[in-house]
Amino acid sequence: APGATHNLTTVVCPSTSHCVASEPSGGFAGYAGIYTTSDGGATWTEVSTSGMTAVQLNGLSCASVTDCVGVGLNFGNWNPTILASTDGGITWTTQTVPADDPSLNAISCPSTADCYVAATVAGIKADIVVTTNGGSTWTEQNPGSGPGLGAISCVTTQSCVAVSFQPFNGTSLGNSDILSTPDGGVTWAAATLPSGGTDSFDSVACPGLGVCFVAGSGSAAGGGLILSIGQSTTPTMAVSVSPPTQTAGLSATYSTTVNSALGTPTGTVAFTVGAMALCTAILTGGSGSCTSTNAPSGADTVTGTYSGNSTFLTTTASTSLRIGTPTTTAVTV
Repeated sequence: APGATHNLTTVVCPSTSHCVASEPSGGFAGYAGIYTTSDGGATWTEVSTSGMTAVQLNGLSCASVTDCVGVGLNFGNWNPTILASTDGGITWTTQTVPADDPSLNAISCPSTADCYVAATVAGIKADIVVTTNGGSTWTEQNPGSGPGLGAISCVTTQSCVAVSFQPFNGTSLGNSDILSTPDGGVTWAAATLPSGGTDSFDSVACPGLGVCFVAGSGSAAGGGLILSIGQSTTPTMAVSVSPPTQTAGLSATYSTTVNSALGTPTGTVAFTVGAMALCTAILTGGSGSCTSTNAPSGADTVTGTYSGNSTFLTTTASTSLRIGTPTTTAVTV
């Protein structure tokens, strides 16, 4: 261990051998309190924190074994602090924080370019601080009017879930919020929470698309509380038919693409004209096609219906097809 006198409460391991840990109480002792291991924890090295006196890190995230970002507070000037390392935590540089001095509470970096910080602004209001260029610039998102955010987990550059502190209205405590975004923070929505008690959430982890776990405490649960929540989003879908004009009884090919920034949708797309089933395409890499000869004569509206799965909601798209009757030619012998 790094030492019996240290209080380590934040650790991230971008690989099975490399980890970076921080000591939130280190700021009071006059140093940042950052430690690294490259041998799976057999030995730990205290990082030189020259120039970072009185920095307390509340959160750490490493998108790779070399790229790490820490967020917290500088007790020397009481300003929020963002530190970045490109050598696995050995050396750190300070990055510029947005001007309104948000309180930076936790961070998740789904890529070396993209990081999301759960924050509190004006002491009480939820805030998200984001970079999409490796920390060259940081901007703020407005996830809503709820209480400040204490934890965040991003499984992709577009999909994140954050949990808030427990609000207090002066007389009683309310429920913490669970907020999620499927589009990189363009929109944030609050999850529907179980009824029957007052819940306080402390941490969130999303091991994959479509599933997250939130830990905390709940009055209805009589203490400890773990919630499992699903994330679902509607993908973008397009369909086409070839040829767009065909003779009755001849084959037409129905194609589809189903896309999402959250990942590659899987499942099937069923093609229909009204109540008539044409064929079903199996998606591979978000695309699929099938053929059919039974489209009805006339001007048809062909609808493709995506089946959906645990991550992606069902959706539809339509295109046009014209089926003509076979022509006959009279032959005189």
